[in-house]
Amino acid sequence: MIITFLKQEESNVTVKFATKDRKLSKTYINLREKVWERFKSNKKESVWNGEIYTIHKIIQHTNGRLCIEVGLCEYKDIILSRELGDEMIYSRFGSNYIFQHIETVALPRTVSGKYVYGVRNNKTSHREGELDMIGGLVNRDEIKITSFGALKKNIIKEVLEETGIQAQYSEIHLVCVCFFNNKFQFVYTFKIDDVQLNTHSKVEEFSHLVKLSESEILNNSGSSAYEYSKNYLKRI
Repeated sequence: MIITFLKQEESNVTVKFATKDRKLSKTYINLREKVWERFKSNKKESVWNGEIYTIHKIIQHTNGRLCIEVGLCEYKDIILSRELGDEMIYSRFGSNYIFQHIETVALPRTVSGKYVYGVRNNKTSHREGELDMIGGLVNRDEIKITSFGALKKNIIKEVLEETGIQAQYSEIHLVCVCFFNNKFQFVYTFKIDDVQLNTHSKVEEFSHLVKLSESEILNNSGSSAYEYSKNYLKRI
């Protein structure tokens, strides 16, 4: 499912923190810890657990304003979902244990018309060598999500950390929000020049950055980044 916003509609979106905490069973917590320890043992680098923003509920008021109610889960919950699958978690524990987390990602576009991606290294939960979009989860200890604009600030931070490029708030615009695999992916884009990219190649979660033309993206498969990008490019 893909949601698009007109620029003027973005100002009508408010964010509210969910007041009701989810109470997790001991059985679930024990299973989560077991999967987490196994996940850590398979990683060459140390991995971090923290609180990740989720979308608890989306409410549209009669005046047309949209309210996004956000909550929290642990990174461990996301790893459990990736390792075992949401279908198994839902059938065993119920809908209260499905955490629809938030990601912010960017598709920077160079003046020559190419899009910038990263190739994952072994420091994340992603498969090493996998092509991926810049960005990722929204961590509570890194940013407080109290407004819709805070999500844009998060992707500015992610772009700087992963590429070394300092994007400006006014230059970034929201392409769409995509809901899949029980996550909400907020997709942004902005323009950069090729010199800026080459000069500022700073990678922490990527082994290196690549530039791909639209035809290269449309004619490739084998990576989820290619498949999702094909839908996003229509809207840029």
